[in-house]
Amino acid sequence: MHFEGVRYARRVWGDGHAQTLSSIHKVASIQQDQGKFTQAESLFRHVLAGQTQLLLLSSSEQEGESKDSSAATTTTTPQELQLQNYQTNQELGDCLRLQGRLAEAEPFYQQAFTGFEATVGPEEERSIIAQSHWAMALHQGLGDIEQADALYRPAFSLHVKILGSNHVQTLFCMHNFAVLLAQQGKIKEAGAFYNKALKGRKDKLGDLHPDTLGTMFNLSLLLIDNDSLGKTQEGKLLLEDTIHGFQASLGDDHPNTQVVLQAFQDRYPPVDPSEEAPILPEDGVIADENGYEDSFAIMMMKRQGIMSPAMLAAMEAEVDSEDDEDDQDEDDEDYSSDEQ
Repeated sequence: MHFEGVRYARRVWGDGHAQTLSSIHKVASIQQDQGKFTQAESLFRHVLAGQTQLLLLSSSEQEGESKDSSAATTTTTPQELQLQNYQTNQELGDCLRLQGRLAEAEPFYQQAFTGFEATVGPEEERSIIAQSHWAMALHQGLGDIEQADALYRPAFSLHVKILGSNHVQTLFCMHNFAVLLAQQGKIKEAGAFYNKALKGRKDKLGDLHPDTLGTMFNLSLLLIDNDSLGKTQEGKLLLEDTIHGFQASLGDDHPNTQVVLQAFQDRYPPVDPSEEAPILPEDGVIADENGYEDSFAIMMMKRQGIMSPAMLAAMEAEVDSEDDEDDQDEDDEDYSSDEQ
């Protein structure tokens, strides 16, 4: 239906008309939601170029210059056109971010934030969202921790104040602020933000949503990699839950699942099969490397070197005594059977 709208708009108004660009923008958003990032990016760039051209034409008209271009014939006001342009910058930034290209996304987020802030004010929802996204791009894309920190703190406060602590965008800001705090070495503060983000995302998005699992993954590594928190075992269990979550929601072969599995293996490498504990036989007896039979417990204590020779000798003597008694019982039974 939206593709039909684009064809109709092109036929009636032409490629560069504001209504045509709006229709193309809708198609780009749909393709981005479907994961068709390459196609969406191309359309967003087309829309952005068209909107920029319209803004130039609008500026020329206001200065009394010619109105020859049919593209300038539009009912959209200059301010509306500006806001549409800032929104396209924001969504093109999102499209690049979802492709892992945060450094490229940074100037688009910056343009969106500065534009929205100047036009609708710093406490309007679009300004707040653009601010936190720009902070994320500065930190994770360009490595500018200082400027990102200066943006994150007011952005987070505004998210809570205007949108609420459990809003999806607030939780997004909370998660990414925790990433920054962890990199700054503010481990306890980062853990507190991760915990809040995890609880909120579970409540808002569900346990198996990729964003929920992403926060769970980051929190698990924070707990495992920082002994000072005293929660390494809790972190390991959380990491195992993250693995199971990604496997259930995305499958074993998904890149996210593979990343999480690799993180687990890096921290808990597989034990060499030759060093693994032997499987306990039903009779509790196992042969050592020289072929002598021992109880499982004695065998393991020998291998681990946790008993003195005297203690081992005493235990072995006790086991031998028990074996002799068992043999005597068997002989007595055989003798009784013979007498009958």
